[in-house]
This record gives sequence, structure tokens and C-alpha cells, in this order.
Amino acid sequence: MSIDDPALAPQIIKIIDLSGKVVFTVPIEQDIKNIQVMENLKTGVYIVTLESGNLVLYTEKLIINN
Repeated sequence: MSIDDPALAPQIIKIIDLSGKVVFTVPIEQDIKNIQVMENLKTGVYIVTLESGNLVLYTEKLIINN
């Protein structure tokens, strides 16, 4: 996953399954532009959020097809 927009300054990334369970969360340092996502995610649809404090800066659908 790559963060290319300099206007975004997320502090945390979360991957959430469609039941609302957070399956992946990691803090993001300012200089980091690429993030390795867990390889063991099961096939399905997930929601990725980039957050700063209580604000959700970005949301994207993630489809895993193993």
C-alpha cells in the first residue's frame, strides 16, 4: 500500500472486515510512504482507513482474492 498524497498525514492505518472487526492496525511514521499489509488476510472484502487522531482521512475498499 502506498501513500502518495502529501496532504495526508495519517498516524494510523486500519484494515477492517465487513463485520466491523479490526484485523490489522499499525501506527505510521511521517516519513513512511509504503506499508506492507499482512499476507495472511483471508479472501474477502475489507475497508482500509487512514486516520489521524479521531479523524478518518481516507477510506478505501480492499478486495483480497487468494
